[in-house]
Amino acid sequence: MSKRNVYSFLIVAVLLPMVAILLGGADVQGCTSAVVSGRVTASGRPLLWKLRDTEKLENRLQYFSDGKYAYVGLVNADSTASTMVWGGCNSAGFAIINTAAFNTNAGDTTKFTDQEGVVMKEALMECATLADFEAFLSRRKRPWGLNANFGVIDAQGGAAYYETDNNKFEKFDVNDIHVAPRGFLVRTNYTFTGTPNVGYGFIRYATAEREISEAQTRGVLDRSLFTERLARNLSNSMTGDNYSSSESGKLSGEMINSSDFLCRYGTASNIVVEGVKRGDDPAGSTLWTTIAFPLTCVSLPSWPSLKNVLPSCAVAQGGRELPDLSRWALREMKKIYPITRGSGQRYMDLAAFRNRIDGGIGGRVEKMERELGSRYARMVKEWRKGKPVKEDVVRFYEWLDAYLKEEYSAME
Repeated sequence: MSKRNVYSFLIVAVLLPMVAILLGGADVQGCTSAVVSGRVTASGRPLLWKLRDTEKLENRLQYFSDGKYAYVGLVNADSTASTMVWGGCNSAGFAIINTAAFNTNAGDTTKFTDQEGVVMKEALMECATLADFEAFLSRRKRPWGLNANFGVIDAQGGAAYYETDNNKFEKFDVNDIHVAPRGFLVRTNYTFTGTPNVGYGFIRYATAEREISEAQTRGVLDRSLFTERLARNLSNSMTGDNYSSSESGKLSGEMINSSDFLCRYGTASNIVVEGVKRGDDPAGSTLWTTIAFPLTCVSLPSWPSLKNVLPSCAVAQGGRELPDLSRWALREMKKIYPITRGSGQRYMDLAAFRNRIDGGIGGRVEKMERELGSRYARMVKEWRKGKPVKEDVVRFYEWLDAYLKEEYSAME
């Protein structure tokens, strides 16, 4: 390698992540994700998961009808909401997420960057299948401005990761037993085709893979694993520490370092898409979104096939960019991360999250999700082949908005 190329490599491998943190448009702090084939899930439906880490803590849901397909996406609650989507699902049952990869484009001096949110929005607008997405990428003008793992599922049973850089992609088919022998793959903040041993999220990768493998062994590889256990995972696979089920004997003041947990300061949201079995109506594709910090925010179901039917507490209302649920959850997050000076954001108050005295914030959030889950289960049980009924969903959201407002108000 020439001296010039060595310098270029060092700039990309060492300085790029530092520079990226200063950029507001990208998911730059992390992200943990998985793609799961329907052949190994309890329901037979494929699953797509992204636990989003970003400096953009204020998020919301948004319905779009500006493309071939309508879609629901997670967006930042700011001016980028109309141009970038950070994960979502469309009415054709096509769903996509990403994680930033910090070991690609070595030696590439391209200044066109941070297009992941744009690409996901445009893919949701026009793609129905994995083949559509591959064609969509192939015809884009290069350089693409990408350094990412894209996870994708479709209504035909397709499930794959696409590792991308500025000029090419490599597909990892999760349905291929030679590629994914256990029927799932995990990605954090590096690719397997990029520069080895460069990137972020190696500990998070091991933690997520361990948790999913254990769930598969127990026969509980389902949606709730990702909306509950993994979204709120407080373990470190390197040290062996695990506080996920811990209950403090104090109301507050038990501080632990959460830097390498799946859920930590900077974890802004969680997305899980339950696809449909091959041959089933794509309308049954369900997007579960925790629009704010997962330790303090409940996960809500939505159906992109329903025209602009979303819970009021999760969308922009009355000219306000930040929805109520985000505001409530971020208020509670400050109790779990009370230290703002220096390196204080690395340390969470475990007692504030969960304790044996009053249950903590986590106990209250889990109570809300149990009630939500019970009503959800009764509702979908009546639907023919899982196809959502608009009137049922509207009533469900009316109850949900009122219920969450009451419960979160009681937590102030």
